[in-house]
Amino acid sequence: MSSNESRLQNNHMDAASTNTDVLLALTAPEPVVRYVEQRVRAAGLRVARVPATATVLKVSAPSATLEREAEHLELEKRLRPEARSCASERHWPMREFVLAQRADFAGAGEGGFFTPSERVFLVTALLEAVPVDNASFSAALAAGAVREVPPRHLSSLLRALASVGLLGEVSAAHCAGRLEGWRRSVGLLREWAWLRSSEPLALDAIRDYWGERTGFLFAWQAFYVQALAPPAALGLCIWWRRPKGTSVDDDSAVPVFSLFSVVWALLFSVRRPEFVGREVVSEITGEVELVEGRGSRALRYAASLCVSLACLIVPLAYMFVSLNLQDSLRHDETARDCLRLPEIVIFLLNKAARRDCPRLPEIALLLLHQAYRHEAHDNSLIVKRFLFEAFDCYIALFYIAFELRDVDRLRVELVSLFSTDVFRRVFTEAVLPLLMQRLSRRRHAAASAAAKKEDGGAGGGGTDGGSGDLELDEHEDFDDYLEMVIQFGYITLFASAFPLASALALACNGVELYSDLFKVSYLCRRPRRPRVSGIGTWLGLLYVLVVASIFTNAVLIAFASDQLAPLLPQLFDARQRQVGQWPSGIVLLLVAVEHGLLLLLLATEVTLPRPPRWVRLTLARREHEALLAKRRLLLEAPVVATPLGDVIEATPVGGGGGSKR
Repeated sequence: MSSNESRLQNNHMDAASTNTDVLLALTAPEPVVRYVEQRVRAAGLRVARVPATATVLKVSAPSATLEREAEHLELEKRLRPEARSCASERHWPMREFVLAQRADFAGAGEGGFFTPSERVFLVTALLEAVPVDNASFSAALAAGAVREVPPRHLSSLLRALASVGLLGEVSAAHCAGRLEGWRRSVGLLREWAWLRSSEPLALDAIRDYWGERTGFLFAWQAFYVQALAPPAALGLCIWWRRPKGTSVDDDSAVPVFSLFSVVWALLFSVRRPEFVGREVVSEITGEVELVEGRGSRALRYAASLCVSLACLIVPLAYMFVSLNLQDSLRHDETARDCLRLPEIVIFLLNKAARRDCPRLPEIALLLLHQAYRHEAHDNSLIVKRFLFEAFDCYIALFYIAFELRDVDRLRVELVSLFSTDVFRRVFTEAVLPLLMQRLSRRRHAAASAAAKKEDGGAGGGGTDGGSGDLELDEHEDFDDYLEMVIQFGYITLFASAFPLASALALACNGVELYSDLFKVSYLCRRPRRPRVSGIGTWLGLLYVLVVASIFTNAVLIAFASDQLAPLLPQLFDARQRQVGQWPSGIVLLLVAVEHGLLLLLLATEVTLPRPPRWVRLTLARREHEALLAKRRLLLEAPVVATPLGDVIEATPVGGGGGSKR
């Protein structure tokens, strides 16, 4: 364990070498900028202006300030081996940081004690807590000829700046450890270390620099790629042994693969916009809060439903037109191939609907989610956006599978999706942004050189110090999760139509795993996100797809293909199939298999431990040890007599503390 701690400590040393943790971009006149600098310095933070700019501030904090804030936010840090006295700490060597016990923590007082992501988290919390003095702020606004008047109840400087439209953005600044995760992951790939380890990526380095949310994204992607190996191997075997002249429609081995895929998926899934309302004074806290009436919320839901239906009409109409044209041009291969690209058209429609025209799905979601805040808003927004995307991606496939009942055609559509999707994703998410970024930098360098030449060589010709980070694109992990979950649906919902889907997904995701890491490392801003403990709502969406795959594969095998005919010929009657009737034996078998899989799903929910036993034991021990420590502190607390004769117990130093911000 000591070697691992030293490795982590060396990784973090470069984080302390930077003088910038957060960039604060303002759209304010000079008097307001000076006022902001004064207030930020008064809060114990360091602030300086980015060279060649007048309104971009570099904000950081000294180690002492970070340690106080870490104690206030109850940030957990790793303990030294000799300080792990409790049983739970020997299994999980972490403890909430306390200044009075700082000698117990590994690396305390050294330059790399806090990881880069922890520094951003702490500095952001300190910056959001900087208070505003209404009188002096109003004077600074008047001196800068700003006519807007901020609300009097706002106590945060950032919120006051945002209320008058002077806050551009708050972004985390890149530092020297930016490429550490990428370099170490590529090193693991070159050494084939991923074959000997459960982690194909340097997840510790990714988490320490980019934060827990990005770390969970890549950890889940890596786990998904590794989990695809069993169905990929079985799918390749079925494809390899298939006799000539046998199609997927009448292959007797495909039902076995479908059953295996559903069970595999079952085991695999075991698992804002600003709020607008009217201001009222809370009867509990006495602070001003935003609330919304039931009538206003009902109107927003109704408006959201109308806009959502309008957004779904376009892909639905395209699907019907495309499929009908493919039917009419079935004998014209060239024309049919031109129409067999629904995933590209759907991708363009989604881009146009989300970013242009004018972002109709977002309008619907904004109307729907005005009453949600923070994590609840984000989770509900993910569900609604996923429904938009899943409808676009799956509606044509469901129509072919269950209305036309054409398994061969369904397989062709899935082959088209998988053959073009990986190239589209890598090109649009990594190659194209890299080319555009380099072109933009060349133009910016040429413009800076021309301006410097006109000034006679005086002045600085660049955005040294981090303002270039503001020109990078923000990393949106929704798209990365969405692609994986939609692909998971292709593999599980239509397993009986395309057994090779798992093998193709394994190869494609292996490429995209490093493509996404390259994109994040070179092309994106450093995220400034809240700390998380999992992948959130996406796990529930995977669970829904698993349940749906039980029904879709059962119907495809029994009613849309002849895959069961070679296995159970006694249950099939050709005359009944010709008149559209289904034998009662097939229906009973379908119901039995479906109920059996649902019972298996219920059994895994009840029997499989979540989280693992050692995690539950460690958490229970920590809770018990915290209770014992609190009792000891109460017993050791000195007794103080008041002038009225009452006896109270003084709270000991370090014995618990204030509420979190």
